[in-house]
Amino acid sequence: MIDQTWVNGDWVDAGSAQISVGDRGFLLGDSCFETLYFNGRYIEGKSEHLRLLARSMDVLQFPACDLAALEAALKEAEDRLLQIGLSAVSVRMTVSRGEGRGAFVSGAPNCVLQFFKLEHARPFEPLKVFTSAIRRNETSPLVKIKAGCYGDHLAALRAAAEVGGNEALMLNTQGKIAGLAMGNIFVRLGGEWVTPPVEDGVRNGFMRSTVIAFLKSKGISIEERSIKVEELFEKKSVSAVGVNSLWGSRPILSIDGKKLEQSGIQMDL
Repeated sequence: MIDQTWVNGDWVDAGSAQISVGDRGFLLGDSCFETLYFNGRYIEGKSEHLRLLARSMDVLQFPACDLAALEAALKEAEDRLLQIGLSAVSVRMTVSRGEGRGAFVSGAPNCVLQFFKLEHARPFEPLKVFTSAIRRNETSPLVKIKAGCYGDHLAALRAAAEVGGNEALMLNTQGKIAGLAMGNIFVRLGGEWVTPPVEDGVRNGFMRSTVIAFLKSKGISIEERSIKVEELFEKKSVSAVGVNSLWGSRPILSIDGKKLEQSGIQMDL
C-alpha cells in the first residue's frame, strides 16, 4: 500500500505514476495540498482536510475536481494501511490546475494521493527555532491556504538548520509573528495561551482549529491576537508549541537561543 499512489481516480505503482511536464503545478507551483496523519488507527481529520482542500481550490479558482472520489480513495487507503499495520504515515492530497498557459486555464486539474512512511510516531523531538529574515506577505491570499509554492518556507527552514535549529519563526511584513515555516505556533505568555490571528498571515488549518477547540473545551483561555516577537523576550514566563497535522503538538525548546519553559498541549487525537 505504501508503494501505491492514487492519480486522477486510479491506483498505480508510485514509481510509475506520471504527471505531464506541462502541468502548472510542476511549472509554476500552481497547486494546493493537504497533509494528513495516519496514527495507526485512522487518518485524522479526513472530512476537515477535504473541506480545507476545497477552500484552497476556490481561492485559486481551480476548475471542479471530484472530491467525492478523493474521499472514497482516502477511506480505501485507511483500510489498506490498517491491514499493513503501520503506526505513522504521512498522507498527502495534491491538486494542480493541470496543463495550460496564461492566467486562465480550462484544462482538467490533476489530483494525487500519496503516502510516506514516517521514521517514528508522535511525539516528535522539541523544536529549536530561529527567526527568519524572510517575511510572510499577509496581504497575499496564498498564505491562508496550503499553496504548492513553498519556496519561502523551505528557504527559512534551511537557514534555521545552518545555525543549529530545526524550525523557523516567520514574521509578516509588519513584524508580527505569522507562524512557523512548517506549522502554526501557540505561545503561553504569563499563564495565558495566545496564537496569531488569521489576518496576520496565518493559515487556519486542521491542527490549529483542533488545538483552539481543545483548549476551549478544557476551559483554558486562548486568545487570537497579534504577537510581536519582542514579547517572547520581555516576559519572564514564556512557553510555546508548534502544531501541524503530522506533529500534533510539538514543544518549542528555544527561540533564537532563549530557552523557554516547557508547557505542552497534550491531546488524544
